[in-house]
Amino acid sequence: VAPPPTVYNNGSRAAVGANMAQAPPYNLKGAGVVIAEWDGGWADWNHNDLAGRVTVGDTGSYIDYHATHVAGTAMGNGTNSAGLLRGMAPEANLVTYEWPYSINELDSETNDAIVNYSAVISTNSWGRYIGSNCDLYGDYDDWSQNYDWIVDGKLGNPITIVFATGNEENNPWCQGSYPYPHPWGRIPAFAQTAKNTIVVGATYSDTNEHTCFSSRGPTDDGRIKPDVSAPGDEANDNPDEPCGYGDMIRSTIPGNEYDEMAGTSMAAPAVSGCVALIYQDYRSTHSGANPTPATIKALLIHTAEDLGNAGPDYTYGWGLINVTAAADVVRADNNPYQTIFEEVISHGQVDTYDVSVPAGSELRATLVWTDEKGEPGAAKELVNDLDITITNDGTTYYPWLLDPDNPGSPATTGVDSINNVEQVVTDVSTGGVYTITVTGTSVPNGPQPYSLIISEGIPTPPPPSADILIVDDDQGANYETYYKNALDANGYNYSYCSSPPDATVLLNYSVVIWLTGDDFEDTLTSTDQANLQTYLNNGGNLFISGQDIGYDIGGSSFYHDYLHANYVRDDTDIYNLNGVTGDPIGDGLTIGISGGDGANNQEYQSEIAPHDGTASTVFNYAGDGCGAIKADTGTYKVVYFAFGFEAINNAADRNTVMDRVMGWLMPHGITTCEELQDMKNNLSGNYYLANDIDCSCTAGWNEGAGFVPIGNSSNPFTGTFDGRGHKITNLYINRPSTDFVGLFGTIASG
Repeated sequence: VAPPPTVYNNGSRAAVGANMAQAPPYNLKGAGVVIAEWDGGWADWNHNDLAGRVTVGDTGSYIDYHATHVAGTAMGNGTNSAGLLRGMAPEANLVTYEWPYSINELDSETNDAIVNYSAVISTNSWGRYIGSNCDLYGDYDDWSQNYDWIVDGKLGNPITIVFATGNEENNPWCQGSYPYPHPWGRIPAFAQTAKNTIVVGATYSDTNEHTCFSSRGPTDDGRIKPDVSAPGDEANDNPDEPCGYGDMIRSTIPGNEYDEMAGTSMAAPAVSGCVALIYQDYRSTHSGANPTPATIKALLIHTAEDLGNAGPDYTYGWGLINVTAAADVVRADNNPYQTIFEEVISHGQVDTYDVSVPAGSELRATLVWTDEKGEPGAAKELVNDLDITITNDGTTYYPWLLDPDNPGSPATTGVDSINNVEQVVTDVSTGGVYTITVTGTSVPNGPQPYSLIISEGIPTPPPPSADILIVDDDQGANYETYYKNALDANGYNYSYCSSPPDATVLLNYSVVIWLTGDDFEDTLTSTDQANLQTYLNNGGNLFISGQDIGYDIGGSSFYHDYLHANYVRDDTDIYNLNGVTGDPIGDGLTIGISGGDGANNQEYQSEIAPHDGTASTVFNYAGDGCGAIKADTGTYKVVYFAFGFEAINNAADRNTVMDRVMGWLMPHGITTCEELQDMKNNLSGNYYLANDIDCSCTAGWNEGAGFVPIGNSSNPFTGTFDGRGHKITNLYINRPSTDFVGLFGTIASG
């Protein structure tokens, strides 16, 4: 039986890409990485999910509910839940401290964590209580200064420090302007306003929207905060429940139990756990070396999923982290080209990097430096000012720039003299050599180390005229990569939507691929079903895949009348399928859906059955029941896998299955008169005009008889033909004694 509807850490894992990072081919679990946690007390080292991997670092405290919940999100292994409630880095270690009451205590404990426990990450889901002290929002104080100094190596070895941004959006005492109008500028004065920490805002795990409580920037001097976002709650469907209540995030609590909590406190350890995965991956690909804190921050920002306004904003920062994408950048470094640069620069120095970029790509460069500690109360806290630009053929591209005087406005581009993070992004329509320039504009305390991430050759999304649209409805799990790779391997052109679009978008495409991943509650909402009905009723073709679609909507009319399936049972516990002999998709294939280089995410693969005579079986589970069907109504076609295509456990089989599915679903694009004539050789095929065609050449065909009409009374055309607004001109047909003359001779149910 599929799990009951409640939010677990698996919702957070999926949203930030940790599920995929933990699975092959990445296999990242945080092994060998130590996280230091400061909280209201200690994490419960006796909890089965944490046991053997937690050490108490200080004295005089107690096991704390909140601290244990945070620890489970960062590095719990899910022992008590068969892995379901595991955290981001289930093999990492943790040293737990009660929060410090002075800067001296902070320094002593952080040094202890670094020197005696080899900690490289500090996770913090706590901060200053503001209450009615509204003027403290956005201040850079002595704690902010000290945290900047620690990251910069005050204690000898640097450490990556992660902090929750705070839950101050709805502070009832501070609804005015302090100095920014509500809800802007609600970052508490503490480590949250430091320059070198990674400050994390909270999103809803199921919608990726900003939560109702998460503090927004900017700081008093206009810097971007939060830096990034991660899940801290699930969207509340009950209007009678207050902000921060509902399903929330489920993780470990003292007493070997689990419970739900919501807040930026839950978002920060999701980032810290993901950072542990990046450390593990970086060490394994860079001869055991650690990345600098600036490199970690740059990787998170460079690969974040942009949310809200284009570019950074004061709500989401640079976006929702994606640890799988970050790992891809780590693995691409020096393989074969360098993508991560850790360099130093002095005042007035100019460093340049030339990259050859193909046309139709996106060039992205992210610059981060661990700045010198600032002065509390200064008008501007940035000490060393670096700048980055990209130039090509006389054009200069500048980094994103926010206007703190208009905090809700979208980012523009220009020279940034406030932040120690800058990013330039440009779409490359004409390929060539682009020059990335880093300038030490003002470096009074140098030389200044910096980290630069460069990604070039990222494909720009194809135009809407592509034949195929991927609809990524997997709740942020990143399983779309398996579908994209299979399409790429077969040379198919496709577009991509990161969330379900409406019917007006779907209708632009010959085939829609819809994936639902691990979702079991909102696989296809009523709105999704209505949009797909419109698309199919207008001749669309659908490939839909997901292990819990039947569990979720198996009793609906859409499931029966449009997917043409009956839901038989959940969780077959069978991981091999055999293709049906003679079926154009399944013939001769045996596929596995566990292990290998697939997503390895199948827990509730379903058994289904064809609902009516338009449908037939494609794959059967080995020895027991149907796992995939196809249906052809004459108006539209559907292929439905009751398991995740992403779980097919080797790329060769995924490529073969995808090619066969597309071959069966997809109409053939006609671009020439010759291809138009060839339609007579497959009278049941599906076709469309891909462009206007001038058929003047047909006048000389067949000894002057010209074009042969498609189909006749004995063999009529029974397929589909979509003109898509294009024209066929000068088509010559000379059949004076024949009744059936035209582009089509005879059509039957076509």
